[in-house]
Order: sequence, then C-alpha cells, then structure tokens
Amino acid sequence: MRSHSDFLRDIEESENGRFLVEERNGRALLSVFAPGARGKAVRSQDVFARLDLFKIEYADRPAIEEIVAQADGATHDVGAWRPPQSVDASVVVEVDKDAMRAWLELAPPRFGGRLPAADELRALLAESGVVAGIDESLLQRVASGAVFQQSADTSARRLPPVGPAAPLGEIFQSPERLRLEAARGSHPAPGRPAKVNYRFNPHPRAAPESSEGRVDFRQLNVIQTCHSGELLAELLPGEEGSAGFNVRGESLPPPASATPEIIAGANVTFDSALRTVTAGIDGHVRVEQPEGLCPRISVEPILELNDVDYSVGNIDYPGTVRIQGTVLDGFSVTASGDIAIEKTIGNVRLQAGGDISLAGGAFCRNAGMIHSGANVYARFVQDGNISANGSVYIEEAAINSRISAGKDIIVLGGRGEIIGGVLLAGARVRASKLGARSEALTQITVGVTPEEMARIQTLLAELSEAENTLRRAEGHLAQLNESLRRGRPAAKEEEATRDKLERIVAKYQSAVRNLEDQRKKLYAATTPAPEAEVSAEQAIFPGVEVDFGAGIRRYRLEGGGISGGGRFLLMDGRIILRRRDFGS
Repeated sequence: MRSHSDFLRDIEESENGRFLVEERNGRALLSVFAPGARGKAVRSQDVFARLDLFKIEYADRPAIEEIVAQADGATHDVGAWRPPQSVDASVVVEVDKDAMRAWLELAPPRFGGRLPAADELRALLAESGVVAGIDESLLQRVASGAVFQQSADTSARRLPPVGPAAPLGEIFQSPERLRLEAARGSHPAPGRPAKVNYRFNPHPRAAPESSEGRVDFRQLNVIQTCHSGELLAELLPGEEGSAGFNVRGESLPPPASATPEIIAGANVTFDSALRTVTAGIDGHVRVEQPEGLCPRISVEPILELNDVDYSVGNIDYPGTVRIQGTVLDGFSVTASGDIAIEKTIGNVRLQAGGDISLAGGAFCRNAGMIHSGANVYARFVQDGNISANGSVYIEEAAINSRISAGKDIIVLGGRGEIIGGVLLAGARVRASKLGARSEALTQITVGVTPEEMARIQTLLAELSEAENTLRRAEGHLAQLNESLRRGRPAAKEEEATRDKLERIVAKYQSAVRNLEDQRKKLYAATTPAPEAEVSAEQAIFPGVEVDFGAGIRRYRLEGGGISGGGRFLLMDGRIILRRRDFGS
C-alpha cells in the first residue's frame, strides 16, 4: 500500500488549476490557483465565461488574462459586481371555456422579488370573475412560496461546471412556469327519472335463452291474459337532482329527466290522479314501445277456437286469436293482434299484426303464406313461405322454405337445422347446422332488409326485361338490314319498319343505360348492416351459399363440409369464413 505522503504528493501533482469569483462591497474579486505538475491550468476563456455569467463589468481584459497566466492565488479586483434587479412573481388567471375550472399560471420571483399575498391572488381571481370553488389552501401555498419550493425539488437540475474550473457553490435552473388549478366548479347531479312499473311482462316476445345460450321455446309466453279491472301499470315518480355551480358562482340546474307518459290504448282505463292503468275488459294485454317515453298499453279481446274449418270459416278478427287445434288446408286467419295455434298447420294463410306462434309447426307443401307484423315462433317449418317484420325463431328445423325477416332468423333449441330453401335476414342467421350431406342448395342473404332486397329485385327485373326487348329489337333490325344489303330494293313498308325498329333500339338502349346506372347507385347505397353474419354451431355442409346483399360476390361452400361450425363475416368488402374454435 502506498504511503500517505506518496498519496498526497500524487494528489498535489495531478490537481487541476482552479479559480474563484467572489463579491465584496459591490466589487468582483478573482483568484486563480496554479495546477500541479501534471494538472491542467485554468483557461482565460473559462474565467471570462464565468464573469459574463454573473454580468460583471470588467474593463481591462488583458489584465485579467495576466492574472490567469500568473495563477498566484492572490485576490484581484477585476470590476464592478452589480446585483441583478429583483423580479416579482408573475400571476396569470385562466378560466376554462365551460367555466368549470380556473387556473393560476405562475412564474417564481427572481433575485429577491416578492411573492403575491393570498388576498392579492383572491383579488386577481375575482377580476377574472372567479368567485366560487376556490382552493384556499393553494393560495396560501403560493403566498408562502411552498409551491415553488416543491417545483424546484422535483424539476430543478444542477448546471454543469464550466470547463475544468470548480463551480461557485450550486447554481440551479429556475423552475418552469407552474399551472395550478385554483378553483373548480361542481357539476349538477342528475336525479332518478320517473318510470313505468309494469305489472306484466312487457317483453314476452323476446325469445328467452337457456343457460347454454339456446333459445328456449318452452318458455315463450306470447299471449298474456288479464281480467277487467286488473292493474296493468303504474307511473312511479322520480327524484330531482342537485344543482351545481361554476367558478363564476353561477348555479347550474340539474339535467331535466324525461318523464314517460302512458298512452291509454284500446280497452284500458288511465287514472290521471293515481297515474295507473287498469284493464277495461278480459283479454290479451299488449304494450308498444315499452322502453320509450310514450308506451301505449292496450287490451285486445281474445277469440278462442278449437279449430278453423268448414264449421267456422275464414277468420278476420280485430284482436288476438288462439286456436287449440289446427287450421284446415285452404283456410285463412287474419288478426290485428297475435295468432297462436297449438297443432301442426299445412296449406293455410296466416296474417297477424302481432306475433304468430306455431307450437305444432308448419308443413306447408309449398302453398299458403304466413306473415307477421312482429315475430314468428315455430317448432318446425317445411316447404313454407314465412315473412316477419321482426325475427323468425324456429326450434327444430327449417326445410326447403322461403323465410324472410327484418331482423334475425334463429334456428336453435332442438335439432336447429336449416336445410335447403332461401333465407333473407336484415341482420343475422344462426343455426346449429347449415345445409345437409345431400348438398341441398341453401341460399342465405343477410345484411339487407327484405324491403331493400325487394327494391333491388324489382330494379333487376326491369333491367332484365329492357335488355331482352333490346336484344330482340336489335335482332330484327339486323335481319332487315342484311336483307336490304343484298341489293333488293326496300319497299315502303320495310322502310317504315326499319325506322320504327331503329327508334325502338335507341329507346331501349337509353333505358338500359339508365337502369344500369340506377343499379350501380342502388348497390352503392345499400350498405350491409354492421352486425350482419351467418353462423353455425355444429356443421356447415356443401351447397350453402351466403351473400351480404347487393353488389357483393356470393360465397358458396364447395367440396367437403366443415365440422365444428363456423361464421361467415363481411370484411373489407369480402365474405370470409372463420371456423368455430372458440379461441378467436
């Protein structure tokens, strides 16, 4: 180990030169110390940089360079040290556009400047209209300088030393301007809105699902009976919210809650004092827009029948029809309300303003028609023609049927099979199995409503008819022109015929161009619903065709089927098939 004397001698020899700048009685005093044998001497440019930093007024630059060169450690007067002018802290008040918060933008005092008092800060806020929600503790911390000290502790950094010279004490960069929240308003609190308390199920037609996510047709309660005088609904009052305020002291009223108003429909009584609705007759209770602000409650009379046959005749009833048996082939049932039939039906016509429930299913033999203004529920459908403004729910199977729905077509619960047929749904088609091993052609369109598709098909039919007429007219004109080209003189009748054919060709060419332009515009305007999809939980067989409305290429599954199911989705204008793996 080296001796202490050797260590000290090494320190002294390797020590760099240094200088000090001190203030005494308004004068700047400079001392420069020589380096050790192996150390670096003080550079005059470093000394001048330090004097400039302190804004020292020196006149004799060569004299200072001589002091640096001598490095004798003596104290030399090099100029006047004038203390910088003090700068008081600056304060700017900012108020958010919504007047819910006010801010103080602060710059710290410099060179002994003063801090604002809390009363001064309060007065500045008041000049900007800030009189409420003021953070008094913040004002005190600003007045005491605590906020600047906290900022310095967290954001100040030491300046690096200039050159090889040792720094004069510790010099810190001033904290940045601070932006502090000085006042905050209080937002009004909404109250509890009034609501309608139904004494019956307002959503009996929403298909219930079991714990496994399957539609449970056994729990459907399409027809809800009530008795005369029975309480159907009551309007429960709400509670007012609490007012708020902004930093300007202005009161902010709580948001108004929309108050529902019950509309009394047919065969109900509304008590304006008790705000209650009671049934006027025995019948079937219905509600329109149960979650809206103006639900309409009515009671429809119920027509109870065993069967519809020659002993009864066709039915057209202003209410709900419930049939314990069946409807004989060739007969029709029309109801402004719901239709519920317990046994299997065949070639019949059913039309309801509400729901149609077919507990026994429908074996239609490609005849008859079933249309619902709401939803259709059926155990099974074979060779049927079904349409619904809402959704169609089938438990066992839909076989070789034409089915259209404004919303969804759901075939789940039992076998859950869609085999063959043409299906059109405004949103989704869901089933356990799509198609069959026999590769039955099963055409499915989703994403466009039946109304939109009907408009498209009407336009396409017009275009096809115009094109056929144009082709026939062009054929006749070409044949006539070829006959005249061979040199045979044209008779007056033939000239007249050619003129007519030319006019017809020109007319239908214009019509085809116009219809084709309409088709393109209609395709561009028909955007598939974002939630549109076709899904199968268990299997998809060859022969299944899927498209998402107008102008999009149809997807047809060829070759082997897909076990485990999958989903057809529309992405970037293309139909893709994702296998069902429950992991993506």
